[in-house]
Amino acid sequence: MSQTFQYLTLDSALFFNSEQMGFGINGKNDGIKRAIVGPYKVTYVEKLDSGAYSTKVKEGKEVSYGSDNGFEEFKTKKFESYAYYSIGLGTETDSAVALFSYFSSYRKKSETVLSTIFSKKEENSGSEVFDENKLVAGTITIKNDPDPWRFMVNYPASGGGTINTSVNGFLSNGMDSLRIDFVYGDIMKRDKKDPSQEKIMMRSPRGYSLVDFENRQMAALIFKQAMAYLGAKKMDNFTGGELVIIGKENRPSTRLAIATVFAIMVGIR
Repeated sequence: MSQTFQYLTLDSALFFNSEQMGFGINGKNDGIKRAIVGPYKVTYVEKLDSGAYSTKVKEGKEVSYGSDNGFEEFKTKKFESYAYYSIGLGTETDSAVALFSYFSSYRKKSETVLSTIFSKKEENSGSEVFDENKLVAGTITIKNDPDPWRFMVNYPASGGGTINTSVNGFLSNGMDSLRIDFVYGDIMKRDKKDPSQEKIMMRSPRGYSLVDFENRQMAALIFKQAMAYLGAKKMDNFTGGELVIIGKENRPSTRLAIATVFAIMVGIR
């Protein structure tokens, strides 16, 4: 006989010695949505006036053949935007300011008249967005901390979904250096008679973590579970909801820098 469990791939040292907080959006959208990460709130978002272009559009055409859709010819448009932003985040006693560049691009395709004639589809599928990628990079200054932080988060084009498993990035101030990794939700079977006998049945991405040079998780950003797995018992660290976890081992300024990066990641999601 076996039992089925679900859990998150979180270090127990982080989970049991951390601040665990919710996150969300306060409803305002200034190009980047204003996020709330536990007690830390984005107080302003400002798009800076710079010489960088705001939006470029390139037109093209593609032809594809699929067994389901038959012959399809598409018009494509590639949209690129590049801008500089400043955001403020903090509490009544602590504050941070981030200055960063934000590049985003995606392609949009729509069927042409010719493809509608030859396609096996009964209806035109309309426009579709694909090959979306984003890149943010900049600095974070913390109140009463002389050492600025540098950060970068790169979202390459992926197959979609809440979690982009190709994301890479870092947060560093010269003393502390963290890189982006991933948190997964695992469905596991365990033998009742011999609990050491475990088998992972399913693994799905649930969020991002920040790990140090020793590969220890120092913080995590967990997104809502897409689909519940019925019949599986939840282990201690499992949640189906959204959660920010920041280790208490981090210095106060480090915690605020982490919260700032997470707020940007939530704001451009």
